[in-house]
Amino acid sequence: MSDSPVRAAVIPFSSDESDKQAMYVCRGLALEFIDWLKQAEVDCILLTSTHVDDDGQHRRLVNFSEDLDTATISEIVNMAQEEQPDDDTDSLPDIQIVFSGYLKREGENYEVDVQVTDAAGAYARGRTNARITAGGFGREVNSLFLESARLAGVSPPRSYNPGTERLAAWNQLMLTRALRLAGEVGAIGRDVQDVFEPAIKAARLDRSCTAARERLCELAEVLVFERGYDAQKALHALDDVTRLVGPNWRSIQVRAQLLETLGKPAEAAKHYARLLKGEHEAPGEDVRGRAALAAGRSFNAAGRHEEAARVLARAMKYEPLRVEAIVESGVASLGLGEGVVAERLWTRALELEPGHVVARLRLAQYYAHQGQVDKAAEQYGRVLEGSEVPREVFGDAAEFFYNNRLFETAETAARRFAEEYPGEAIAHLLCASSLNALARHDEARRALDQAELCAGVSGLKDLMLRQRRWAEFPQTESRLQEAAEHVFTEKVALAADMLGKLAAEHPDFWEARMLYGIALRRLERFEEARVEFEAVLNGRSVPSAEKELTGVYSQLGQPEKALECARRALDQNPNDAELLANYAAALLENDELTDAYKFARRAQDLAPDDELTRSLIEQILARSEKRGFLANLKAAAKFVTKKLKRRRRKPAKPPEDKA
Repeated sequence: MSDSPVRAAVIPFSSDESDKQAMYVCRGLALEFIDWLKQAEVDCILLTSTHVDDDGQHRRLVNFSEDLDTATISEIVNMAQEEQPDDDTDSLPDIQIVFSGYLKREGENYEVDVQVTDAAGAYARGRTNARITAGGFGREVNSLFLESARLAGVSPPRSYNPGTERLAAWNQLMLTRALRLAGEVGAIGRDVQDVFEPAIKAARLDRSCTAARERLCELAEVLVFERGYDAQKALHALDDVTRLVGPNWRSIQVRAQLLETLGKPAEAAKHYARLLKGEHEAPGEDVRGRAALAAGRSFNAAGRHEEAARVLARAMKYEPLRVEAIVESGVASLGLGEGVVAERLWTRALELEPGHVVARLRLAQYYAHQGQVDKAAEQYGRVLEGSEVPREVFGDAAEFFYNNRLFETAETAARRFAEEYPGEAIAHLLCASSLNALARHDEARRALDQAELCAGVSGLKDLMLRQRRWAEFPQTESRLQEAAEHVFTEKVALAADMLGKLAAEHPDFWEARMLYGIALRRLERFEEARVEFEAVLNGRSVPSAEKELTGVYSQLGQPEKALECARRALDQNPNDAELLANYAAALLENDELTDAYKFARRAQDLAPDDELTRSLIEQILARSEKRGFLANLKAAAKFVTKKLKRRRRKPAKPPEDKA
């Protein structure tokens, strides 16, 4: 045998198309064989293809129904190699050996026939077969694999481990492997039901079958993280399997990742912390380091920045993760109010790795938040110089340039965004916004037309409507901007008149109605302001309108409604100091003093110099002291009354016997 590794391919075994179970076992068995061969350092791949149905909606894996002859096998290999692009770095190697075969189910047993073909010479090296039965399937599959390897001239690796002693459980493992293969090539829909059930069945049939846990983790990683399948269903399935066979490092890690996907970073962080405590053996030190980094990110996402900083210090000890850990430590420092430290950490990360996109983006966002527009613009510009810019970065950069009236730069960033991600509606919308601001309305209309063709555009309906209106009626936007300049000045009455006319002409122009409501509120025309804010909230979520309504309902003597609006606004922006203060004021009006004090203090933590918040806290404390005196007086009277009643009811003691 040659010293160089054998380059082989496995074609999923053929089977009767009407026998779905046999078809799944064919695919699963092919994958098992590949894993087994790789232990002998065979460079082995799976040769499979997909078919798209006539409706263009469903992709299916191709299944052969007949045993393949040598000529057909050679043709399949040649076609697969010819279809590879010339610049494809993952192109197929020159295949030397091909394994194929036919599987037939007979009751609970299988008849398997394997052919070994020399791809270069286009001739059959030999055939072998085996009968797989419930009583000895592990031994029988091992014998089949060994003989197939011998025919290929490959030194056999260690014995095949089926992962279970029960054929019924092994069938479910093969089905799980086949489902993962279908997921990898996009041949399984997101709406497919019970996709995790085979792995659960395998664990139920054999509670020592830890392979069910491993196969489920593999399937969840492909379907959820790559194909967008329901993470909640995967989480339930993982819980079911680990209850039966127990958890390990990987299952806890996958569970944490699923919780992150579900938007539960605090729970995810708890599971990553379990890994770091050493409850289960880590597959390697690098994996332990990645768990520390993931824990830091989750703690940061959950707002638990001190804990994030502690675990990230551990992640920094692993050299390959050092830069990532430094970047995430900057997030923790910023969360702890140490902006200067965060800036220094991100700068250090860029010194170590100048092309690190996230570090530069964090720095750009920090400068933007600090109002250092020139520094932020420089960092955003450097980010966009890269060749592979993530879609989120394009959007963030274009929005920054637009908001800071750097319309030419915003248009350049948005246009590149649209060119590299032509299916993103937001890219074309950002481009249209910049073009409108530059008075290039014909181009803006064309960009909006492109956005209309993209998936997800319905979620941008209000923004699309405004930009479309601006492109087709430029004077309308000019009138809005002119009126907006007067809303917060002594010319508020003029602004109200201008905005009232604009809202009457365009009832769906909610931005105009929002400003109109603010002008009316400033003029103390509260009932009219209420009508406008309610109209703004009809069919859309606008936290600022909820915030305005909080004050309006207070003025109208409706504290319950004020509290409801304040709660909705706070749910959408839980760290807004003004919203927290508004909510505390609404709670005070509703006589909920304990909660009012709690939220007022949170507002003060975020804005310690705000005089209105300080005054609000003094009002809450003053009312609490008065309430406390009255409440204590009533409680004392109630206690004394109870004591007197008990004394009246207390039976007389019998006379004691005296010696």
